[in-house]
Amino acid sequence: GREGQWALSMSHQALSRNTHLLRGGRVGQVAGPCTEMLLYESAVAMMNFSASGAAYVMVPWSAGGKYEDYLTPLECKFCAEVMKRSAGMTRKQVNEIAKVLIPKYEGMLMNPPKGKGTRECYDLKTFKPTQEWLDIYLKVKREIIDLGVPLEYP
Repeated sequence: GREGQWALSMSHQALSRNTHLLRGGRVGQVAGPCTEMLLYESAVAMMNFSASGAAYVMVPWSAGGKYEDYLTPLECKFCAEVMKRSAGMTRKQVNEIAKVLIPKYEGMLMNPPKGKGTRECYDLKTFKPTQEWLDIYLKVKREIIDLGVPLEYP
């Protein structure tokens, strides 16, 4: 949520500005795979970490780590893309995008969508996402590109 993102940004900015420590972070997304919410949460966090001086991020933690087999390569790819491509964005730019994205999911933080398990949204034989999960990824990716995140599409 907003308060958590603010606290993360302040602590990373302070450490980045005042120490030589390589500080990393972890995102605690609460929505599960195959949901827009998971990707919105991830985008806000990755941009926040990048703009605030984090050296690395351990991500993602889909569905808050509550369920077995609830992590897919697609959200890992998404997080890496956003973290890498948002490097160089200003805190002000990131904040403006966050102000659009956070309202899309903050009302669901206490009751997030569970999403689908790995085998339900990923073909482990071909190592490809289902069309449903790929469509969600592409939709959210297009939205954040339109908001100013310099990602490549598709």
